[in-house]
Amino acid sequence: MPFMKKTLSPENGGSWKRTLFILSVCQFIAMSGMSALVPFLPLFIRELGITDTNQTAVWSGLVFAGPFITSFLVQPLWGTLGDRSGRKLMAVRALFGLALAQLLIYFVPDVYWLLGIRLLQGTLSGFNVAAMSLITSIAPKEKQGYSISMLQSASNGGVVVGPIIGGLLSTFLSFRGVFLIVGIIIVILAFVVIFFVEESKNEKTTEREIRVRDNFKVLINNRILFGTAGLILLTSLGIASVRPVFVLYIESFDLSEAFSLALQAGALYSILGIFSTFSSIYFSKMVDKISLKKILGLASLGTGIMYCFHPFVPDIYWLVPVRIVLGLSYGIIVPVLFTQISKQAGERNKGGLLALATSSQTLGVIIGSVVSGKLVTLLGVRYPFLAVGIFFISLAFITPLFKKD
Repeated sequence: MPFMKKTLSPENGGSWKRTLFILSVCQFIAMSGMSALVPFLPLFIRELGITDTNQTAVWSGLVFAGPFITSFLVQPLWGTLGDRSGRKLMAVRALFGLALAQLLIYFVPDVYWLLGIRLLQGTLSGFNVAAMSLITSIAPKEKQGYSISMLQSASNGGVVVGPIIGGLLSTFLSFRGVFLIVGIIIVILAFVVIFFVEESKNEKTTEREIRVRDNFKVLINNRILFGTAGLILLTSLGIASVRPVFVLYIESFDLSEAFSLALQAGALYSILGIFSTFSSIYFSKMVDKISLKKILGLASLGTGIMYCFHPFVPDIYWLVPVRIVLGLSYGIIVPVLFTQISKQAGERNKGGLLALATSSQTLGVIIGSVVSGKLVTLLGVRYPFLAVGIFFISLAFITPLFKKD
């Protein structure tokens, strides 16, 4: 197409634009594959022999959190290694690691093997931070927020499509077949990055090698970096507290028998991703200019109020507008926070600091996923959403107290 050719040409800065386009496509497809398991994860765990509802909820949280536990430990290492050896290499490694894990899940005999392979997945993967550090190392400084927002939009778009695809495939194929297809697709993505993404010649660090503990010291000593990483942790904890058990929440409604539970849960889960994508795209050109405190406070307030509505929705159709507003609110939060990390980081340690920020996000997912099963045990399948809503409203009232944007 002439427009695409002109936009991606070297004369128009096409090198970083082309890289952003390819990485966004890869991020979209990878997240589609990763989120494909969300609608049927508790059902797959039941298939593996865990039939008690409370135990299913607990195992769903553990299995969902598995890759985040190990990635939390190794992501700072991969990010620092990317600053030394090249971020393209880290992106390719992450894709191959993710693909290997999906292919191995196809063969799992029980829930213990499933958890073990999900732990392995977290050790080997980490495409999101690799893609962010790669694109922000070559994009113009004034376009870094835009680039991160576009990657986040691609991620949200994958979250949209993935549950629907997972629900459909699990209806016509086995649950295991979904993992097999996802693994094959991600292998193809790895080769796309190998052959079509160019790495900046100036990207690799030639000065004194930066270690993980050096980046950690920078994060601790910089109040803005430290505070932003803390907010990333808290917001991801809130979302993860209800994500693994969403299908159990949907099961509590009077559902149509015309469609499978997995498909209905996937479609409703995807609404959040659809409108998160819209809000991320809309704010992508503004994220480098807007006030962190104002936008984060409003987005947290909207997210909290919508979660508070969840337990009291009388019919599944009323859940649609609630999920729409929830997506519009939450879609703003992550790009704003990661843009702040990128702005505060230097070129030599950008990958390492983004990796530490991603580890903060991962830690939030770990805590939230483990807490999710406990919340269901204590509150049932509906009222954990109210607890998460109050949590986000509290964040909205804390945000204006920050002294610096």
